[in-house]
Amino acid sequence: MRVISYGEAMLRFAPVGDSLAWRGRPSAASPFTRSVGGDELNVCVALARLGVDAAWASVLPAGPLGDVVRGCAADAGVRLDHLRTLAGQSGEVGTYHLLPEEGRVHYQRRHSAFGTQPPGLFQWASILAEEGKGGTPLWVHMTGITPMLGKQAAACWTAALHAADSAAVPVSVDLNYRPQLGSFADLWRVVEHEISRIHLLILSTHSSHTLADHLGVCGQQGEGDVRAPPAKRVRAQAGAQAGAVSSAADGTTEQLVPILHAIHERLGGPAIACCLKERDGQNKQKRWSILIDGDGFHSTESMPTIHMPKDECGGGSAWAAGLIDALGQDLKACAKRQPGRNGSSVTWGKDAVAKALRNGDILAALAQESAGDHSTATRDDLEIVKAQFHDVAAVIDGLPALRNHSTAACRAIPDEDAASARIEAALQRLEDAKVIAILRAKNETRAVERAIELADLGYRAIEVTADSAGFAAGRLLPAVATAVGDRCLVGIGTVMNLDQLEKATADGAHFALSPVRPTAGWGAAGFVRECHKRGVLAMPAAFTPQEIYECVEEHGALTVKIFPAQLWSPSALQDLRRIGDFGRYRLCPSGGITCSTAEAWLAAGAAAVGMGSCLVGKDIAAAPEDMASLSAAEQEWCSKAKLDAAALARRLLLTPV
Repeated sequence: MRVISYGEAMLRFAPVGDSLAWRGRPSAASPFTRSVGGDELNVCVALARLGVDAAWASVLPAGPLGDVVRGCAADAGVRLDHLRTLAGQSGEVGTYHLLPEEGRVHYQRRHSAFGTQPPGLFQWASILAEEGKGGTPLWVHMTGITPMLGKQAAACWTAALHAADSAAVPVSVDLNYRPQLGSFADLWRVVEHEISRIHLLILSTHSSHTLADHLGVCGQQGEGDVRAPPAKRVRAQAGAQAGAVSSAADGTTEQLVPILHAIHERLGGPAIACCLKERDGQNKQKRWSILIDGDGFHSTESMPTIHMPKDECGGGSAWAAGLIDALGQDLKACAKRQPGRNGSSVTWGKDAVAKALRNGDILAALAQESAGDHSTATRDDLEIVKAQFHDVAAVIDGLPALRNHSTAACRAIPDEDAASARIEAALQRLEDAKVIAILRAKNETRAVERAIELADLGYRAIEVTADSAGFAAGRLLPAVATAVGDRCLVGIGTVMNLDQLEKATADGAHFALSPVRPTAGWGAAGFVRECHKRGVLAMPAAFTPQEIYECVEEHGALTVKIFPAQLWSPSALQDLRRIGDFGRYRLCPSGGITCSTAEAWLAAGAAAVGMGSCLVGKDIAAAPEDMASLSAAEQEWCSKAKLDAAALARRLLLTPV
């Protein structure tokens, strides 16, 4: 399945920590963290990190702030084929500030590139036709924010719905009403005309009440009032049984269900979904979900998800991503392009809805285990929790613990489409990264610290070798993935056997390199196919043109490591790429490449280069107890190697974020 989402992204600024010591002192320096947010992009990021092929369509300005947003999306594995960049002085990136002292968020969108986009940037019929080539199932997701951001954004939003309808592509819309952007009546005037083209309408508890008020189905008239519209009478009757319900009521199931039923009856077409949350005295959050479709009422209230959010943002987007992920998988399994209908009402099927709501609840909780709007939860994280809490309430306590989990669920093999999407995303990120920083470590702590330093410099691919201290114990790779996985493609190197691959897959590896093309113990599938069926990009090593050819043409490798590169040269690589099909192979030389030679290899056509101690420093390979060697290596890193690494990053890579 491929998901396409159209919408704006902004830069988010949040106060550092919980301290508000600077409150009341407007002139005081206030530390803020910067991240990227935007509901449509958030959904794409959450899906991409599950291995789903997710493409974000949007508009950004040229320049460093646009590059920050673009780099953030690319780092997460989101496809940017439909991202438009406005050159020159055409617009800015919008911003929003979390203001905890006022209990609100302040948005600044004036002159944003997205809000001022010119017409004609998106030809939706062509986009969907291209994305759906070969029968690939598609899904379009948007929100009610976009049509409130300007006439052209609204026109483009509507055009996307019409194109999806013509192409029989399912559409989900998170209403996500924002009073700062205009009146609810203005938003609903746009949405109401397109309601028959929407298959899943996502509402918050607040927007459910607001929509019910607007539609006149709040049940404020008595059940015997024949003047009330039919939906309102149904709502009033349900309210009389469940207790009086008003549009101002909070979001308990008993209070909300009659409202959602009435909305569903009035609209007649889309399924209506809503997520509910409660907090206890210790700030623990219980979340569960409701969906009403042509088959009736579905809920996860009997199996809630309980967690302690580390960040209040991002949960709703991840919940929507979880629904889309599971419902899309069900459509694919049933060989259907769209859900069925009971009359005019969309029906997803009881089992499919139950799985989707559970998927969304757990993914939302996992997303809030990390700071920022973007989920860092992987497919492994999600499947581990689902397996661990099968048919019972899920109690979640942190992503790192999940990544160290050693049950068989860690080794679950994704379906073929999810695996392929994950590999394609890894390929794109690897080519964008240009350099694979190789950590062959005897010092675990220093290796994790070095990964963070390299990510801060702008390096976007990190390899942890299987002979490093802490890998076999399942500590080092998860620690590196946790530290930099939101910015870097993290993989495993020096893979020689299937157990190492399985451990690396469980620990979050996106690619696997070997100094050879290992055969012993790999069975008929071999190294490359065992990697690829797990959604891990395989990089077997070869030295001769014959070995390179066999890796690609006989074993299905999508990229090949040339090793040891000390015995090659950039000119030899360039000559090889002029011969036959060798020019289309992705080749990654590794071994002996330095900060002064890396650019020559890339200019010769290398897809990326592997760089070890000359880039990452020699101190991580020094045993902690060898104080003399460690001290000398540390001094060399600080005085020379780090400076060389920083200079190379400036020459080759995107502006660090």
